[in-house]
Amino acid sequence: MYSAVVFYHCTIIMATLSAINRPNLSSFLPSGLKSFSKRILLFITLLLLAFFAPTGDFIRQALADAFYQVSAFVAVTLFGYYHLSRRLPSLELAYLHQKNPYLEVLMASLLGALPGCGGAIIVVTQFTKKQASFASVMAVLVSTMGDAAFVLLAQKPVSGLIIISLGIITGFLCGMIALKLCRSDAFSPQKCKSSSSTLEPVSNHISRFGGRFWQWLMLPCAIIALINAFSVNLGYFQSTVELLGVIFSLLVVLIWCFSPKFANINVLSEHEQSSITRFEALSNETNFISVWVISSFVLFELTQYYFGFNLGQWFTAHMIWAPLLATVVGVIPGCGPQIILTMLYLQGLLPISALAANAISNDGDALFPALALAPKAAIVATLFSAIPALVVGYSLFYFGL
Repeated sequence: MYSAVVFYHCTIIMATLSAINRPNLSSFLPSGLKSFSKRILLFITLLLLAFFAPTGDFIRQALADAFYQVSAFVAVTLFGYYHLSRRLPSLELAYLHQKNPYLEVLMASLLGALPGCGGAIIVVTQFTKKQASFASVMAVLVSTMGDAAFVLLAQKPVSGLIIISLGIITGFLCGMIALKLCRSDAFSPQKCKSSSSTLEPVSNHISRFGGRFWQWLMLPCAIIALINAFSVNLGYFQSTVELLGVIFSLLVVLIWCFSPKFANINVLSEHEQSSITRFEALSNETNFISVWVISSFVLFELTQYYFGFNLGQWFTAHMIWAPLLATVVGVIPGCGPQIILTMLYLQGLLPISALAANAISNDGDALFPALALAPKAAIVATLFSAIPALVVGYSLFYFGL
């Protein structure tokens, strides 16, 4: 029966993929939407799983849980973050380097500790302009946790602050080592490139609609999420609330499908894009995080349903490998895999030692512009960050954390 269900879903998905990729069909799409057709497959897959038996019941529950348990809280956390960060002055690392190189490394570590990838992108951008040293790049890439920090802070703020503090300390120490071993201009690109070439402007109708969506619904959704967090049953309205969670979750995925590539990176790049509002920036970042969170919820439920595989039992039986696995995942560019690992920790399936190892080894979305603008520095810093990640991860594991 399970094989038949899997074959059924795969057949529909493959037929949809074939239809989307047909030239005569794609020719009717606006040129700006053709590049996003592959993302639609995720939305179609979720739609099929949510409203067709036998997966419908638990997939709809997973979609509602992902929206209320994570997306709503992440949106509120991001709103507070943007409100504060837009009032902070931009810091020039070149000035700090001339005054005291140690201050430069410390500031880079603190910028990396900011939730999201904005602080890391600031340092990488200044490095490509020869306004920051390689030690700063090393410090910021080690200390940054990327978008996974928003998920962790929204759900477990104390654990989030502990991981961020570990990142700052480790990033500063790694930056100091790089300061002693490498010249300040080590691995810097020969020609200074503009960072704008790797980032696309966010100025379309979908982005504005996403901004309006969160502007109107962030507060009521956060209130409902808070009520659910305290396990308060809403009685007659409970089923309606769950259905709205499913609809909002799918709508978030659909908005992401038509959002410009690298939108979440662009809005965090020193907030230079005056064409977007605070809620548009919040929408792009929240939707990106939500897509990965929703995917992790759904994949977990499907794995349990089709294969009976208990991830918690596997990690319990092979706990010794958890920090190593988390470090390897951290080397993967982007925030998506890191968000999935953070969700595993929040679900009690991963120890904090593995989460710390992942937080130190991962560079978030900042690695994309770093690879484009200063590939040597990005590769060396990424590979080198695996060493402190393993040291910290297994040190915490030794103490039973």
